[in-house]
Amino acid sequence: MVIGTEMSAKSKWLAVLALGWAGGWFSHQYLASPGPGPGRAPVAGAIDPQGTDSLVPAQTVPGKVQEAGESIGTMLRKGRYHEAVERFSNAPSDSAAEGARAEIIRHLNALLERKDYPNLDRLLSVYLAQEYRDVDVLLIRARSQQAQGDYRSAINTLYEILSREYRAAAINRLRAQIRSLVDVRDTQLQKSRDNRQRLALYEELVRLEPDYAPWFLRLAKVQIELHELDAARQSLVLIESDPRVAQQVRGLLDEIEDTVSFEQQMPVSVPLIRAGNHFIVQGWLNDTLPVRLLIDTGASMTLLKTDILRAVGLDAASASAVQIFNTANGPVRGAVYRVNSFAIGNQEARNLEIAGLELPEMETVDGLLGMNYLARFRFYIDQERQELRLSAPQ
Repeated sequence: MVIGTEMSAKSKWLAVLALGWAGGWFSHQYLASPGPGPGRAPVAGAIDPQGTDSLVPAQTVPGKVQEAGESIGTMLRKGRYHEAVERFSNAPSDSAAEGARAEIIRHLNALLERKDYPNLDRLLSVYLAQEYRDVDVLLIRARSQQAQGDYRSAINTLYEILSREYRAAAINRLRAQIRSLVDVRDTQLQKSRDNRQRLALYEELVRLEPDYAPWFLRLAKVQIELHELDAARQSLVLIESDPRVAQQVRGLLDEIEDTVSFEQQMPVSVPLIRAGNHFIVQGWLNDTLPVRLLIDTGASMTLLKTDILRAVGLDAASASAVQIFNTANGPVRGAVYRVNSFAIGNQEARNLEIAGLELPEMETVDGLLGMNYLARFRFYIDQERQELRLSAPQ
């Protein structure tokens, strides 16, 4: 999930699409790597799943890169960040790349300690434009944002890290950090009596974590304070069967049932198929073709395999655009089509853009259900009942 990060001119044309690996809800559990991967030893800035929230000490990382000419450390100290990142990118071996990365992370930590936020933000932007999935560096960005009082951006970055993390202990710690930051930010906004900003905060949180009922409950409470009772009821009925919040939901619904302005339809509940720790849902393309899609709220666009699209008469000649998508295997070119109808249950979206890619690695599903469909609805994922609940179109 690439949210709240700065993008260079080069990366703006890359439409970031999570393919189970590159972000989104559950993507840290779907096809997740069992370890740090080649040339990615634990370094300064990593989350310590056994210890405190502090950064792993810099002395645990490899030493400086030894290369002819000016060292990467010198480049960093002189503020020549593009050159330093280019040196890292062109490292002749995995060990050299590991050492260069360690130098960069050491320098980031030093800038953070000195509170040199302009240079810190600049180096983060240059590095993450290329290495946008580096969890350790994203963690430094989150801590910088928090230190500068930008709690909302820090929360977004922590969710981005969460989508890439695979270690159970680290995942739990990230969730705890997110809850804590949300509480701090909410308290700030309550003190300033800024309920509109609180509303925006929880609107975003229910999108980022659509299986966490307490965010929906808090959203509904803010909506009630703003006298947006129809919207509050819509938020509450999505989660009224969740045992964590059922009693509070029932009490709030009893308070507002007689004051809503129109009779709302109940949400549509669609069964989900659990496959490991992720969920698959069945949809219908152009009212005729059933498709199996992995739910991924980190994907900005719904995606289908090209052979599925060809089955309903969509080929390269009918594409409305061609885009570059970032995938786990690097940037790939894909056509974008506008389909007449796409539906989950009886909740239909018309004129929906869907990207077509080959995706040979996704054998058990036909594609991803992305936010350009889900954002048309209020939705909640009930893991206990294995249901996707969709409200009326927004």
